[in-house]
Amino acid sequence: MGWLELKVPPPIVLFILVCLMWLDNRLMGGGLAAGVWLYIGLALMVAGFALAFRGLRTLIGNRTTPSPRKIDRAKKLVTSGLYSFTRNPMYLGMVIFLVGVAALFGNFWLLIGPLAFAVYVTQFQILPEERMMQTKFGGVYADYRQRVRRWI
Repeated sequence: MGWLELKVPPPIVLFILVCLMWLDNRLMGGGLAAGVWLYIGLALMVAGFALAFRGLRTLIGNRTTPSPRKIDRAKKLVTSGLYSFTRNPMYLGMVIFLVGVAALFGNFWLLIGPLAFAVYVTQFQILPEERMMQTKFGGVYADYRQRVRRWI
């Protein structure tokens, strides 16, 4: 399944999963969560978006490509800010956002969405990115991988 590597940008995968989660919730007769779960869901969605956006801004601020399909154009290995805690703050933010969607709908089974996203992105986006970064930045990237976890 290597033909899927770096083909579908993670924001598109995120959008598709949000639509599927919404559709599943509608078909099961669900609506929005009640009470505290509504607020937890909204808070997680905002936090996930903020994390992903901050990761994006950090890459742009360091004048390197934020494009998940053009990782070979990276000019610099960014290891500061959020990138000193997780190698993939944008993808982590998207997972948190999807957990927020599941909480917003108050449907435990919708947690399959964030799990599917994490598995897909790891296999078809992160692993190919890591191979390219290792080739491009060599030992510096290997040291970074030793210090900073892929997710959290």
